[in-house]
Amino acid sequence: MLRGIDQHEQSDIILNELRALSMEERTAVVRARVEHQEAVVFLHEWGHCAGAIHDRNPAFIMAPSYSDEQKDFSAAGAKSIELMLKHLRGDREAWRAEAGKHLTSLPPTVLARGAQERIAEMFGGADAGTPPPAVEERPLSDADRQLFNIAVGKSREGRDADALATMLPLVKRYPTNGFVHTFACNLALRVKDGTAAERCKMALEVAKNDPRPAISLAWARADADDSAGAREAALEARKRAAAAPKREPHQQAELAQALLRVGYVTYAEQEAGLAELTLPAQEMLEAAARMRASYGLTPEVMPPEDEAAYVEACQLTRTALGSRKPAEARQRGAALTKQYPKVPGAWLLACEAQLAVGFSAEARGACGKALQLDGSLARAHYLLAIIDANERKAGAAIEHLKKAIALDDSNQDAWWRLAMLYAQTHMDAARADLQQRYQAKFGRPLK
Repeated sequence: MLRGIDQHEQSDIILNELRALSMEERTAVVRARVEHQEAVVFLHEWGHCAGAIHDRNPAFIMAPSYSDEQKDFSAAGAKSIELMLKHLRGDREAWRAEAGKHLTSLPPTVLARGAQERIAEMFGGADAGTPPPAVEERPLSDADRQLFNIAVGKSREGRDADALATMLPLVKRYPTNGFVHTFACNLALRVKDGTAAERCKMALEVAKNDPRPAISLAWARADADDSAGAREAALEARKRAAAAPKREPHQQAELAQALLRVGYVTYAEQEAGLAELTLPAQEMLEAAARMRASYGLTPEVMPPEDEAAYVEACQLTRTALGSRKPAEARQRGAALTKQYPKVPGAWLLACEAQLAVGFSAEARGACGKALQLDGSLARAHYLLAIIDANERKAGAAIEHLKKAIALDDSNQDAWWRLAMLYAQTHMDAARADLQQRYQAKFGRPLK
């Protein structure tokens, strides 16, 4: 149930690094973090009991590992839970039929590694680790199919180097089999093999008109931290999909997810929009909307082709913040605003980076610029409230927190800070009203 929770280590990091806050405020941050983590862990394990499978997207509760951004189930996970509850006191075989149909229809890119194998164990059917072969390829013989399945099994066990060695004879025997070459490419990228570039180039050349090898390549390169290569492959997949005479909805959803993974938000929205009203497509559109909000991305200020590079720069800044490298984060934040002066998300990150090193005036200016570009940024109001509270400007802090909650009422720390300021300024009626609203939304008292 705990999934590696180390509350003491997290507490030490927060208490030592957030020295701009009072001890009471830092303790509240620790408490909110622990409460969120425990709630997510409970919901994750309960989701498994209710039939949900691991999601690939780390923003969802059913992802294999914890993230402080997790707050809801994916559409696929929620559907699995709904089916279990529907048949809880009914016919188990009816549940197996309906849940099996739902889970086996999900594209591989929606699920975390190993989830397809679990589905196959639960509901049977074809080898879940083997997607349909690419077009115009010579099928594997029975003996070579067995050899291929051995390689898949080794990869599932985390033995990618051994899996690649098992695949090499198949690569030689099947020079026109796009699926064989794509799998070998993926394995080579995972183990950072020196032949990875050559193998991936071959995979793309063998399946000239099929977007699937390019989609797989984009994921593999992204997992191997080859962001430039991942973007190139995702764009190639988009190009191939556009030239295809027929677009399958699930394949469009897979392409949308690959594009979103590398940061092309607009392109992902466009491809998901072509996938009809399928569950994965709806999920991708929701994820794209969250990414827009997270990075302060608006179509009016950035061409779609520039989005991926911007998202990567933001991620590097956030990584520096999360790795307790505030000086690097501040430097990256400044570079962001210089390169993307019209993007509100760049200024918001710069604000966080300035605040992390205690430069309140610079942080205030950056957050103010972010709000000037986009007044709907709840986090900008939240950060300004922290700055105002540190400078004992309770009235201004209260106004910013009220706006932050109005724009995004999921930030529980904003509620707690506002309640604390109401108490400090003896605004008892306002505090009582806030506590009542919090109780109604979260189902527990605001302490």
